[in-house]
Amino acid sequence: MKRVDTALEASFENPEAFSRAFKRVFSQSPAQYYHSNYYNFTPSSRLKPRS
Repeated sequence: MKRVDTALEASFENPEAFSRAFKRVFSQSPAQYYHSNYYNFTPSSRLKPRS
């Protein structure tokens, strides 16, 4: 799934907002996380858009 699809599905306004929130929660970019956890990927309920 592409970052833009993930961002929109999670109700973020754009991929950049998703990436900032992701980095704030996981201390790494979505790409870094994907590559380091490719085989252990589990979605996180901690990552939610700001209201």
